[in-house]
Amino acid sequence: MFGLDNAQVLNYNSMMQGAVGALTTAMFLLYAFTDYSKWVSERLNCLGAMVALLIFHLLTFSWPFLTGDMPGCAKYVAGNGSSHGWDWCESLRPINFWLYYIGYALIFGIGLPCLNNSLQSLYSQILGKGRQGTMQGINQAAGCISRILGPLLMSTTFSSYGPRATWMIEIGLISVCLFIWCSTYRRLKPAAPVV
Repeated sequence: MFGLDNAQVLNYNSMMQGAVGALTTAMFLLYAFTDYSKWVSERLNCLGAMVALLIFHLLTFSWPFLTGDMPGCAKYVAGNGSSHGWDWCESLRPINFWLYYIGYALIFGIGLPCLNNSLQSLYSQILGKGRQGTMQGINQAAGCISRILGPLLMSTTFSSYGPRATWMIEIGLISVCLFIWCSTYRRLKPAAPVV
């Protein structure tokens, strides 16, 4: 995507994932040792994280009006030495290197931990004292299914249509989640105690 060789890609991605890991650890420590969830509501935390995810995807989308060409995109050389060509490469436009890598580390190192922690906590509060085990199991099963099907869908989509299509799917899914979240925002409250 940025005209980097294999060693550079490995180096930059390793640094980015290291930053994500450090930020995620910091967020978990913040949750564990402070009253963070008292300062920011769980609902607002989830909303903010989803908005941040949407903004990241919109800012790092390869918009057609961007200038430049993708260096080395037309021919991809696989590990076994064979080369592949992608039709979608010709219309792909480069995005800002620093915006992508810094944005990725911040969003996935801060935004996703906030979303995961707050969403699980809020889900448990909304369920109240009922069938917590069953409902948490269904929630976990849905997450597992998405982690199985997501990579299959996205890798196939990427191979056929390129990164724009995968980004559009992500933007669409985040937008749908934001719409549902905003539509039900007032109802996302802890369950009333059973008398």
